[in-house]
Amino acid sequence: MRNAVAAAALLALAGCDSADTTKAPPAQPTPKAQANIAQRPLPEHTPAPGDLPAPEFAGAAMAEGEWSQKMLAGGPAALFGPAGTEARFIIRCDPQARQVIFIWSGAMPAPGAAMHIATDAGAATFPAHAADTELPQVQAESAASFPFLTDVLAREPERIAVTLGDQVPLVMPGAPAVGDVIRTCARG
Repeated sequence: MRNAVAAAALLALAGCDSADTTKAPPAQPTPKAQANIAQRPLPEHTPAPGDLPAPEFAGAAMAEGEWSQKMLAGGPAALFGPAGTEARFIIRCDPQARQVIFIWSGAMPAPGAAMHIATDAGAATFPAHAADTELPQVQAESAASFPFLTDVLAREPERIAVTLGDQVPLVMPGAPAVGDVIRTCARG
């Protein structure tokens, strides 16, 4: 009998819980609130990728020269510079390592200097080091599949700026040769 009384008491207590265990559906915005959201004016100017601020280009003139292509060290390369002179900047592919190598003609400005490459649509910075070459050169490497290379640099930007440390940027026009080297290298 005690068990029957205890069971009845438990049932009575269970019925005392007034909390509703079912969840109410989330409140939906009224049609008027939805209309207000849809009627908000769009910003006057939504920046396009080419509209991004690019301080690398501020006050820098386009360098004299043009891009050419040739094979270097077993891979395709794009070389920039005035006709009949040594290239000022080279973008080449190391097909074995599937790396793109950036080569700046000149001496390393300071230990630990970085190579910064920018376009109107994006920028990236790479660790740089003195190249083991007869002429003074500085180089930086990147995986050929790095998104900045494939999605920005290979898409023939209007201009490309390369800065080594705090030196004045080398501003060059974009060219199909640059994209050809990067795409070939990325495909392996």
